[in-house]
Amino acid sequence: MNRKRKLTVVGLLAVAVVMIVQPRAFDEPVSSQQSQIAIKLQPQILVAEMAKLTSDGSLITDWPLIRALMNLPESLRRQLNLNDAELAEVASGARDTTDERRRIRLHVASSLGLAEDAASVRSLAAILGSSDVEKRRYAAFGLWLVGNEASIAPLIGALQDADESARRYAVLAIGRILEFRHIENKPAINALTAALGHESEQMRREAARALAHAGRPARTAVPALIELFKTDRSEYVRQQAVHGLGHLGENSPAAAETLLTALGDSSGHVRSSAAHSLSGIEKRLALRAIPTLIGLLKHDRLEEVRREAAHALGHVEAAGKETTPALIEALRDQSPRVRGEAAFALSNIEEFNLEKFGRATIPPLIESLKGDGSSEVRRQAAHALGHLGGSSPSAVKALTQAAKDDPVAEVRREAAQALVELEHDNPSGQSSHGQKPEKIERIL
Repeated sequence: MNRKRKLTVVGLLAVAVVMIVQPRAFDEPVSSQQSQIAIKLQPQILVAEMAKLTSDGSLITDWPLIRALMNLPESLRRQLNLNDAELAEVASGARDTTDERRRIRLHVASSLGLAEDAASVRSLAAILGSSDVEKRRYAAFGLWLVGNEASIAPLIGALQDADESARRYAVLAIGRILEFRHIENKPAINALTAALGHESEQMRREAARALAHAGRPARTAVPALIELFKTDRSEYVRQQAVHGLGHLGENSPAAAETLLTALGDSSGHVRSSAAHSLSGIEKRLALRAIPTLIGLLKHDRLEEVRREAAHALGHVEAAGKETTPALIEALRDQSPRVRGEAAFALSNIEEFNLEKFGRATIPPLIESLKGDGSSEVRRQAAHALGHLGGSSPSAVKALTQAAKDDPVAEVRREAAQALVELEHDNPSGQSSHGQKPEKIERIL
C-alpha cells in the first residue's frame, strides 16, 4: 500500500473515532471532500487496515474502532461499502490462506454481522455455501452477531455443516437469537431438538444448552431432554439436559422425576446441575426431592453439590422439621461457599413459619455473623438476620455491633441494611422483649 493511500485510510479511521467524541459534527451532510475520498477508497484496503489494528485478529480487542464504524453516518458507510455484497466477496475470496487473510475474513464477517440488515444476512448466507471451511465459520459467526430472525434459516442449514466449529457457532447463534430476541420460531426449536441426537457430543451439549434458554416455546423439547439424560454416556451432555429440564420443565412431573433421579448420578457435575435445576420446578413437584437434597448437603464429597443442595432447599422448603436443622448444621460446613449458601437459604423461611422454625436459626446465625472467617458468610448471616431476627434483642445487638465494627465494608453495609429492615418491620422501635434498637444514623 503506498503512503498516500495509507494516510487516506488512517484519516478516515480518525474521522470515525472522532465521531464518538463529537457526534454532532456528523449530523451535517458529508462534505464533498469526504465523499470523494470515500468513493476512491477500496473496501479491501479499509478491511485490511482494520485487521492490522489487532494483534491477534480478534474482533473483541478493538471495540473502540468497531463502535466508531457502527456510528458512521449511513451515507458514509454506504460509500465505504462496509456492509455490502462487495465486502462479502472479499471475505469469500481465496487468493491466499495467510494469517492476514484470516483476520480480514473475521473482520468482514463481523462488520456484516454488526450491520444487522437484510443485505448482510444474504451475503453471510451466501458465504455459508463456500467450500472453504474457514469462510463458513466466519459467516456463521457473522450471523451470530446479526442476531435477528432473518438469520435463523441459514443458521439452521449450518447445523448440518461438516465442520464442528461452524456447527457450534450455528447452534449457539440460534440459541442466542431465541433467548434475547424472544422469538418464537418453531423450525429453530425443531432443529435444536433434532440436534440432541447428533453424533457429536459437543453438538448435543450445545443444543441442550440452547434449548434451555429458548423460553416457553421450547417446552416441547422436554421429552427429548429426558431421553437424552437417560441414554447419553457423556456426563457433560447429561448435565446440560438436566439444566434444560430446570428451565423448561417447571410444570412437568416427568421432568421433576428425572431431576430426582439425576441427584443420584455418578457425575458430580450432573448432581450439582440437578440440585440447582430443582429450584426452577414447582414446589409441589419438588418436595419429594427434599430427603435426597438433605443427604447431599450433609454427605456429598463435592463442595459444589453441597452448595447447590443448600440453594435448592432454600427454594423448595427452607422451613421444615428436617430441612431447617440440616441448613443450620451446614453453617458449620468446611466450605465457606456452602456456609454462605446455607445462611442465604435460611433467609427464605416465610414469615408465618418464623415462630415454629425461624427462632432456632437466630443463635447459629449470630455465631456466624460474629465469628466466621469468611466475609461472605458473615454478610449472608447479616442478611438472614434482617429477615428472621425482628423479635430477638440478641440479633439486633449482633447486627449493631457488626454494622459498626466488622472489618469488611460489605458486611457493615449488609448489617446496617438488616437493621433498617428490622426497624421497618417494627416501626414502634420495640422488640417483642421491649428493647428499642439503636438508631441507624448513630450506627453509621
